[in-house]
Amino acid sequence: MLNFNEENYRKSLENGINECNKIIEVADTISKEGYDNIYFLGVGGSLSIMKGVVHIMSQISLKINFYAESASFIGVVNSKRLNEKSCVVMISKSGDTKETLQAAKILKEKNIRIFSIVGKSPSPISELSYKHVINEQKVGSELMYIMLLTFCLRLAYNNQEYPMFNDFINDIKKLPDELIKAKIKFDPIAEQLAKQYSKETYHLWIGTGYITDEVYLFAMCILEEMLWIKTKSITSEEFFHGTLEIVEKDTFVGLIKNMDETRVLDERAEKFLKNITDKLFVLDLKDYVSNTINKEFYSILSPIFMASLCSDRIANHFSKEKDHDLNIRRYYRKMEY
Repeated sequence: MLNFNEENYRKSLENGINECNKIIEVADTISKEGYDNIYFLGVGGSLSIMKGVVHIMSQISLKINFYAESASFIGVVNSKRLNEKSCVVMISKSGDTKETLQAAKILKEKNIRIFSIVGKSPSPISELSYKHVINEQKVGSELMYIMLLTFCLRLAYNNQEYPMFNDFINDIKKLPDELIKAKIKFDPIAEQLAKQYSKETYHLWIGTGYITDEVYLFAMCILEEMLWIKTKSITSEEFFHGTLEIVEKDTFVGLIKNMDETRVLDERAEKFLKNITDKLFVLDLKDYVSNTINKEFYSILSPIFMASLCSDRIANHFSKEKDHDLNIRRYYRKMEY
């Protein structure tokens, strides 16, 4: 596959899944110490992933208050919910993301516990953290989801709200094999998609439910930031309240069909779009999950499968067709702003 090292990918996932044992220990410690709420703080793609996990947990836990906000707000906005009894979760692959690091310094001064997932240690953010674990995955967000879900579901398990936790842990061990098989199956489709539509000047990407924030991440971090494609992302239900009016016969639209109860909204959007545009691409995530995974986990694992297919396979084939390196930036970390 284009720009894909299976051995490195498998190793990083397996190492990260092994780190979940440490994450379980952290969650157990936090549960014993007590907390008012769990606060996710991040920026960019990290914040999108966090919001997605909060969405999932809102459907699982009644006892735990989960919040996700921009790290940029800390020091600017005074949140009454964020206090010394909070546990703050942060993500930074670099370990020194500017906004996240600044927030961590403020939280440290206020004696607020920080649990961080960082790409390397020691790093500025890991040094400020109460607890931290390492995420070795250099590109992609699969491990971030796995780690955050493990932490949150363990908290719910400790509150007698998620009895299937141990089954979940057993199934995420299958993900290296499952995600690689999904990539192999999807790769020729991603290649053809890139040949047909990578040079479209405007992209519209639609999805809802548990993949809402991953659709946003793909549009913002991959298509806009890395590939410089003018893009809008929107949920399947909100599409019908404004955005549908800009779709014409030659408008490219990518629709991601999810695996939770909101799938009917994706199907509604699909039915409409088939009658309007000649440039509709539909990715049905159900086609890429095998029956080795418990169907009870399909919905909460759907952002992981989408990330593995879209932010990797589509991104790399688009990069090739556009002759545009995914690592090139005009402004990010190039100048002060």
